[in-house]
Amino acid sequence: GAPAPAPRGAAAAARAWRAPDRAVAAAANTVILVVEDNGVNRLVISRMLDRLGMVYDVAVDGQFALERLCRGAYGLILTDFHMPRTDGLTLARTVREGERGGQRPPVPIVALTADALPETAALCLRNGMQDFLTKPLTLDGLERVLRAWLPAALDLRKPLE
Repeated sequence: GAPAPAPRGAAAAARAWRAPDRAVAAAANTVILVVEDNGVNRLVISRMLDRLGMVYDVAVDGQFALERLCRGAYGLILTDFHMPRTDGLTLARTVREGERGGQRPPVPIVALTADALPETAALCLRNGMQDFLTKPLTLDGLERVLRAWLPAALDLRKPLE
């Protein structure tokens, strides 16, 4: 028989996209920096970004993220909230201080947190983040954040034949 129709929430999951060349994404400032200390979470978000046709780099904590930011521009930072060495809040504050100094243009920062409490959201926004996603992440949630903060990245991808 015919396959059952996909549930509505799975609409994004049913589509797969091909990422543009890295040089194209870099020229359009649509490369994403993922900052996540947990290996399983890094793998999950990497697979989701691959599926959504994004070009990205991964840093295992805020300290590595700051080193990457010194070497290149990013169109969006997706950062875990709780990490050793340099956590998401410290990372966001440090990035914003660098931007105030005119060292680089403002970059949207989205927190990734397992903690969906309103006070966590308020803390994120107070510390220079634009948005947050609660874990476990969904493809639809990730695509919503990309549409809000890095729509040019969605325009660059190609449907996977």
